[in-house]
Amino acid sequence: MQYKQIRKRVASLLFTLTLILTFMPVNVLADNGSYRDISGHWAKDAIIRWSDYGILKGSNGYFRPDDTVTRAELATILQRMLKYPEVKDNPFKDVNASNWYGPAVLALSKYDIVRSDDAKIDPNEAIDREEAAFMIGKAFGVKP
Repeated sequence: MQYKQIRKRVASLLFTLTLILTFMPVNVLADNGSYRDISGHWAKDAIIRWSDYGILKGSNGYFRPDDTVTRAELATILQRMLKYPEVKDNPFKDVNASNWYGPAVLALSKYDIVRSDDAKIDPNEAIDREEAAFMIGKAFGVKP
């Protein structure tokens, strides 16, 4: 019985994260959580809360809440949440382990959360809803 409740909560969290990531894009690169561009934004409280958890990070004092989310950014967010073990194998032509997102993408690829048919993922391109839902669902173990 408790398993069903946990699963229901994970599904609810997954749905909420999908909505947040779809409608509140982020830049996950760098600094301290005091952002100059979130004042008055509808998601300000959530941005601050998730930044305090260390899951979301801005860059140079900006969060850019209305920008799109890239594949690299979502991979980094999921890696910060779930802390998959580091991986050395790199199946991607367009990902370098030394990139800021490299360790996250490679860790998630081992678990088939990040994948590609042609060994390219275009990490700096905006992620679409279908890809985001797949990655988040796979990361949280949601079964079809």
